[in-house]
Amino acid sequence: MLFQIPIIILSQVIHIPNDYATIQQGINEATDGDTVLVDPGLYYENINFKGKAITVASQYLINPDSIYINNTIINGSQPNHPDSASVVMFLSGEDTTSVLCGFTITEGTGLKTYGRYGGGISGVESGAKITNNIIIDNSLNSEGANGGGISFFGGTINDWIIITDNTIKSNEVSVSSGASGGGIFTTINNRIERNIIENNTCTSISGGVYGGGIGFIDMQTEGFQLIIKNNVIKGNVLDGENAYGGGILYGSGYTASKGPHEIQHYSPTLKTQIIENIISNNTVIAVSQWYGSGIFIQSSVYDIDIISNEISYNTGSDIQNSYGGGLLLRGAGYKRVLIKANIVKENQSNNGGGFHIQSVYNLYIINNLFDTNEGSNGGAIYLLEDYKKEEAFSEVFFPFYEINSNKNRTAKRDYKPVLANNTFVNNNAEVGGAMLVENNLVIPIVYNSIFWNNTTPSGNGKDMSSDTSSHVILYNNDIDTTSIEGNWTGDGNIFDNPKFIGVGDHPYQIDYYSPCIDAGTLDTTGLNLPEYDLAGEIRIFNERVDIGAYEWNTTVGIEESSMPEPSQLRVNAYPNPFCTSTTIEYHLNQPSDITLTIFNHLGKQVELIRQYQQQGKQQVVWNAVGLPAGMYFFTLKAGEQVGSGKVVLMK
Repeated sequence: MLFQIPIIILSQVIHIPNDYATIQQGINEATDGDTVLVDPGLYYENINFKGKAITVASQYLINPDSIYINNTIINGSQPNHPDSASVVMFLSGEDTTSVLCGFTITEGTGLKTYGRYGGGISGVESGAKITNNIIIDNSLNSEGANGGGISFFGGTINDWIIITDNTIKSNEVSVSSGASGGGIFTTINNRIERNIIENNTCTSISGGVYGGGIGFIDMQTEGFQLIIKNNVIKGNVLDGENAYGGGILYGSGYTASKGPHEIQHYSPTLKTQIIENIISNNTVIAVSQWYGSGIFIQSSVYDIDIISNEISYNTGSDIQNSYGGGLLLRGAGYKRVLIKANIVKENQSNNGGGFHIQSVYNLYIINNLFDTNEGSNGGAIYLLEDYKKEEAFSEVFFPFYEINSNKNRTAKRDYKPVLANNTFVNNNAEVGGAMLVENNLVIPIVYNSIFWNNTTPSGNGKDMSSDTSSHVILYNNDIDTTSIEGNWTGDGNIFDNPKFIGVGDHPYQIDYYSPCIDAGTLDTTGLNLPEYDLAGEIRIFNERVDIGAYEWNTTVGIEESSMPEPSQLRVNAYPNPFCTSTTIEYHLNQPSDITLTIFNHLGKQVELIRQYQQQGKQQVVWNAVGLPAGMYFFTLKAGEQVGSGKVVLMK
């Protein structure tokens, strides 16, 4: 019998400085699969992976204590050649099997190729995995500079850079003209996850600046992917003549080989994803114009998901040509854009304090909170169709239009931007306190949303404004339609105080007597609602969705009522627990219509009792025959008085 004996390739661990004095010597001696394990210390080196599929790591790899990251330092300030002054380099076709883990990377000044790239870490036509490092105080100070902390340039559709669990901080790009990526700059496939990217700067005396925290430009024809997830991106600064993307910049595949500015590739199976990040306190300083202090996205190659982010306190120079304090998104055309379950708070720009969205038609803005954003045009959202009639421009940027002999255009496909289950509160603008809709060829639909306490100085559409060529369809919103200027249609809208709880981490949750409960449209098939709201509550109770970004919360409603003390209604249920029926007793200050509502533990309404009762001691008997055992919650409303409690049904 012939036995096949497996061939086992044994990898080795090379210890620095025990086996070799320098990290580079260890890399030189390593072969694919080896680990170069580095003891704590200060190493003045500029290391090159030389195409090897190896792991270069501190002792953090085997003992995950951050002390090893802090105390194992590679300092790149003494390069052998000034053109190879990145601290770490991937230049020979490496991929994600080449791993850098557990170091402090500092004082690099970049690799000179076409320009100067990657003060801390650079890659050219290569990939890598960079994990659990501190990348700090690296800088680029020559023309054509990109990526103060990290830069990966060039490559093929198969190349990936994975950047996870790092701190990328206080890196800078500072040149006289044209600078990109204060923290990170890449042009290949990216997964950027669980990093802290903060206080990076990108400065240009007379040119444009792009991507204070992250700059990504897809310059190839294949279509590279960008996945940004679970990061903290804050305090990054752009400073230049023109500025684009204080926190994040995404620019898609432009190439002159097929016509100037022509959008190249598209794949419906892949997505650009910005998910579960905190994008806050980023700043853009510009002389002429700026776009997207939080996020800038230009003509994404793929469909776009912007989901469950906190986008807050992003701002910029107070100039007329400023667009999208939280987000500037333009030119996506009919690619599907889903903006869902984000908190968009206290951002500022002249046009679209929260969002400026331009020429995006397959658009879904679902289940977001827009709170205290400010702009001259559109406090929370400025929704704009870039209404240009030049035939050449239309053919390049809007291939889904028909162009007639008068160079006017009509949409080939009947898409309508959808805004559903959002809450707009305390936003402010000169025109369109919450939202301004301008020059839309495709009519937006707004439904199941709350507009409350949005302001303009002269009443120019406190909640919404649209120009004479635009229409907005409103359906089942809590909105004061007298606070809308322009064309609108629709029905099912209410105008009432939405009755937010007003306390806690989610003050815009609706209270248990809000008119918005179960008041949304019955048709939820096209909503793309998340399973949970912004406070973690199950999104749909009782087969009906509540109006706004939040579902009614039974816990908050029962135990943390925001009603002032004089309006509390003292209630007592007895017996409790009970087997078949319980009596709910209370005292009325005046004759009132009373409403008793009973909910099960899932928040589903199981009983509704209405009566007129006189002043004084009163009661309602609730018979629970036929209902399963368990805990039940109740609310009792009598005029302005409200009481609540919980009872236990036993069998």
